[in-house]
Amino acid sequence: MSKEKLIQQYIYKTKNKELITSLDHLKKVKKQIHTDWGMERIFNIIPMELKTRFNRAKKTYNNDYHTSNKKVELNNMMVRAYNALIDYCINNGYNKLTKDFKFINVNNNNFLICLNEDQYNLAFNKYCDKEDIIIITLKEIINLLDNNYLQLKKDFHQFGGVIERYESKHKQ
Repeated sequence: MSKEKLIQQYIYKTKNKELITSLDHLKKVKKQIHTDWGMERIFNIIPMELKTRFNRAKKTYNNDYHTSNKKVELNNMMVRAYNALIDYCINNGYNKLTKDFKFINVNNNNFLICLNEDQYNLAFNKYCDKEDIIIITLKEIINLLDNNYLQLKKDFHQFGGVIERYESKHKQ
């Protein structure tokens, strides 16, 4: 092989190594956002200006990635964009998602209750191999309540107390 071909191969391998490293770093930061902060949650926290800048960077990344010769720079741009989201949350006193879940046993059923939807993925990853646990979000539970029950809770809110059993007359 000629010296020029060897140099070209070395440059190609070096560029690919740099690309793989930058892509791995991007994947690591994205995973950190999803597990530590929750993407939906973080988008509810950040101001509109930061959302706009992030969405613009993401659009540039998605539109240019497959046609660009500057994939490393695009990966690094997205790492900076994700880090800006994390930095905003940290600098404004927001906490990472807790990995604590609420366990409750009702009628011999073990429930793992996630207080918000972002915790669901954490709970699922941690307890998916446990067949005796039902993982549910608080939002799912509230969505299951019928309107008559909700009205009853509103009407008797001032008296306090806990409803131990409720049966609807309008079963379907």
